[in-house]
This record gives sequence, structure tokens and C-alpha cells, in this order.
Amino acid sequence: MSNILYKYLDINGAKCMIGNQNLLFTNVSQLNDPFDCHPKLIDYSNVPESKLQGWVPKEWWMKKEENDALNLRNETWLCSLSKVYDSLLMWSHYCYNHKGVCIGLDIDKVIQSVPPMFGTIYLKPFVIEVQYRNVAGSGIDVPAVAQ
Repeated sequence: MSNILYKYLDINGAKCMIGNQNLLFTNVSQLNDPFDCHPKLIDYSNVPESKLQGWVPKEWWMKKEENDALNLRNETWLCSLSKVYDSLLMWSHYCYNHKGVCIGLDIDKVIQSVPPMFGTIYLKPFVIEVQYRNVAGSGIDVPAVAQ
């Protein structure tokens, strides 16, 4: 059985995707949801003693980890896909008020066809499922990569 994931697009995006036979990968820092992959959502306070080595201040290490996460965010590109083809929210946000298309992609075939070069890093494409969790007491759901 195929592993199908779905891409919601407006008509122009669908024409470009099909016409050029490609998928759009977006830099993580340019995503439309400001919470997606944002380093400020990570708690850096749990620094292992082995990293402090008795002389490195904990605050310095926490700031370093946050800067590393910010740099990784700026160098990461992703293609957002969905498990479902009938989400009203997705149709509303990504299909120009329900006037677009939803294209099913066999993700195994997509991964085989994507060249493993992203910027200056040689990396084979992979799929990560994102699950959302509520930020304590805020009523806001933020993405958290499934472990």
C-alpha cells in the first residue's frame, strides 16, 4: 500500500508544481506560522553538567544552544504535507478560499526522486511527523516534532 501525503495548493501553485515537476521547499525562517520551529519555544535551561565542565557559565551555554538552534532554523528547508485530503482549515488557508487543489503524493516515490542536496549540506530527504501541543495555560497550540 502506498504512503500518500497531500499538498494543498492554489491553482497557480498547482500549475507550477505539476508543470515543473517539483515540490516547493520553504526556508523554516520564512514559514507563515511564527511559532513553527522557533528556537524561543525550546527550554535550554537543562544543561548537562558534562557541558559546563566546572568553568563554563550555565547562562553562556543556554545562549549558545539557542543561537545554534537559530542558525539551524535559518539553514533548514522543508516541504509541508498533510496526512488528510479533506481538512477545511487546510482548504481555507492554502487553496485560496477553497478554490485550489489537493494533490496526493506517494511519499516513498517523492523521497526517491528528491536529490539529496540542500544548500551546502548533503542530506537524504526524510519525513518527520509534527504533533502539536498546548503551551502551558496559553490556549495556543505549537508544533512539536514527534520523537
